[in-house]
Amino acid sequence: MKERDKSVKEQYDVETPDDLRFRAVSDEADSEEMTELRQAASEWETVRHDLSLVKQAYEHYEEHSSAGTSTPA
Repeated sequence: MKERDKSVKEQYDVETPDDLRFRAVSDEADSEEMTELRQAASEWETVRHDLSLVKQAYEHYEEHSSAGTSTPA
């Protein structure tokens, strides 16, 4: 997921999915490119969301494992 995030950022030379959407509505984008950019922005946003969930899960796991807390079976 991190590699996908990085590759989209580098491929389109933008920082965020919103930057990519902005490019899609620019005067220079034709309808085919507009569709491609919007789809890429949506997929990229999903990847970033999934990464945040994984990060939260890992942090939550680390909190409980370092505290010696175990969950009942």
